[in-house]
Amino acid sequence: LIRARSYTLILSDLNMPGAGGRGLHDAVMREFPDVARRIAFITGDTMSPQVRSFLDTTDRPYLEKPILPAELRRLVARILGTGLTGGHP
Repeated sequence: LIRARSYTLILSDLNMPGAGGRGLHDAVMREFPDVARRIAFITGDTMSPQVRSFLDTTDRPYLEKPILPAELRRLVARILGTGLTGGHP
């Protein structure tokens, strides 16, 4: 889909069947690094060492479930308005 369309922002859950959010990020980073800087994650698992390491390494913004609509709006505004800063809001 990224080859066919332009995306302003990609929101992905980290834990999904198959490659999950990490696999998505890695694939996008290889082919479209500028798009990878516009990925943010939603997760319910920030305590596991694997998730923490991934989030720290990629420095992508993320929200912890459950999320409030206002948190999501702030995250999107931050990414679109500031040029893609990482970390937790």
